[in-house]
Amino acid sequence: MKRLFFLCIVGAWCGIVWSANSYRDLSAVFVRSVAPAIELPDSDGYLVRLSDYRGSWVLLSFADNVRGTREYECFLYRLNDIYGWLQQHHIVVLCACAQSVGELACFQKYSRLQYRLLSDEKYVIPERFEEPWSFYNEFLSYLIDPEGNKVTTFISASANLHFAQLCRYIIMHENIF
Repeated sequence: MKRLFFLCIVGAWCGIVWSANSYRDLSAVFVRSVAPAIELPDSDGYLVRLSDYRGSWVLLSFADNVRGTREYECFLYRLNDIYGWLQQHHIVVLCACAQSVGELACFQKYSRLQYRLLSDEKYVIPERFEEPWSFYNEFLSYLIDPEGNKVTTFISASANLHFAQLCRYIIMHENIF
């Protein structure tokens, strides 16, 4: 029985090591595509162009409604909690939703988020990135490299899952930031 237990532990350890090494090997080869040109107003009404952030890593997040769903609001606050850590990794945060500039201005004022909120009432982000976004996958985020290429996409229906995916990716790839 002890021998069987030992073999299970060794087998599990070997599988984890192989899996981790394989993941690192695969992650070294990124499939990147050029991020589309996007221009949206922020909560103050100023136009923000994605191309203005060339030279920086950008986390661009999108959800349908910041006020109608507590999930996205929760995600925004969680991003705010780690904003300093994201800045240490030189990642600019831009979050968009399909609400008007006025609605976002009210939300920005009372929420005191440290990053910019963008108004995407016409769903420009999912359309230009050609993603299968839907109301069932409430969260859509992209990590864009300093050259303006989309490195990865995160799609999920849960704020906690989306936040965890994003943090895990950044931690696993800290060497590229």
